[in-house]
Amino acid sequence: MKQVITILLLVLLNISCFSQKGKQTDRDLVFMDACSGNRINPEFKIKTYSETYQMITAYINRGDLIARYTVLLDPINDTINIPKILFAYKSQTDDSNWNTMNCDQICNGTETEFHPNGNKSTEGVFVNGKPLEIKTFRENGSMISHAFYNTMSIDFSRINYYSDEDELIKYQTYENNEMETIIKVFDKNGTLINTSVEKKNPEK
Repeated sequence: MKQVITILLLVLLNISCFSQKGKQTDRDLVFMDACSGNRINPEFKIKTYSETYQMITAYINRGDLIARYTVLLDPINDTINIPKILFAYKSQTDDSNWNTMNCDQICNGTETEFHPNGNKSTEGVFVNGKPLEIKTFRENGSMISHAFYNTMSIDFSRINYYSDEDELIKYQTYENNEMETIIKVFDKNGTLINTSVEKKNPEK
């Protein structure tokens, strides 16, 4: 989901890349849908940043919307497991109408997804499809991140990141306006580490 790869995406925004669609890859990728438990054949795009570093975005139908799932492409494992809880949009390119979906149902209240071993993988609080906060967890049960969102928005206000021992490592704050988002990274003690600016709707 978005909150898991935010730091990585911010680092890579200015790196040139190319996209692949559909079957334009020599790998036989297998997409397994957690909602149906079946293999599916979604459209997808791959962005390559180096010979060993790729990210893939798959587009999955969720009700009347199209969900997007972006994840690092494992260089060895060709199976991509699509989770139940995803952000979904009107189309692959139109972000004006969106909701958070749990399979074909709009998320409302507390929504939880689990790893195969029974530990929580994702837990979020939503109001009519819009996230208030989302936590992600490792398979061992420790927390990876805790993201907070601006009211009725897909924009972050803050993300906390945690170690395997559930200790805060660092956090990011987000200052959003119509043109850009200012991202500030702090260590666990509140000392500013880095400041960056992400332009909104950059020209393609």
